[in-house]
Amino acid sequence: INAYNATTLELVASEWPLTSILSLDEGKVFDTRKFSLGRELISLNGVENQRLRPLGDPRIHAALVCAAKGCPPLRPSAFTGAGLDAELDGAARAWAKTTAATLEREEKKVHLSRIFEWFGEDFTGAYKTYDIPGVEGAREAALNFVATYSSPKDRIWIRSGDYTVGFARYDWSVNGE
Repeated sequence: INAYNATTLELVASEWPLTSILSLDEGKVFDTRKFSLGRELISLNGVENQRLRPLGDPRIHAALVCAAKGCPPLRPSAFTGAGLDAELDGAARAWAKTTAATLEREEKKVHLSRIFEWFGEDFTGAYKTYDIPGVEGAREAALNFVATYSSPKDRIWIRSGDYTVGFARYDWSVNGE
């Protein structure tokens, strides 16, 4: 996780100024750029899909930062081996408060991050924990993930199921904040 995040930040800083990380390498920067991880040259997608996702913990999606406004927020410190479980929970809570989902109570709508669409199968095993009326499959698992890491008030509303669910447009503009 730390290698992915540090490499992404270094890449954006070295190419600054830019409006989006996708403006690099015709939008294929996550596959084209390689960096050293131990003795291996690997892409950012390689780290995510070959090293992290197979570990089976969907909280990694709350920890990986792609330098875009649509990403989960970057932690102010590196992840550690001893504190990893609590740190991933913290990253999941921070993401639930920011870009994981937009809850529009008055309009009875939820807009989930596209991360849940792109990696839906990662969440279905661990987060099929609560039956949300009117919602099934990967969307239900995504909502259970968000509810798990949300405030009690948001958790109750999410679990009510009295809304429509869609995916938000992903904001790939560079997060310069």
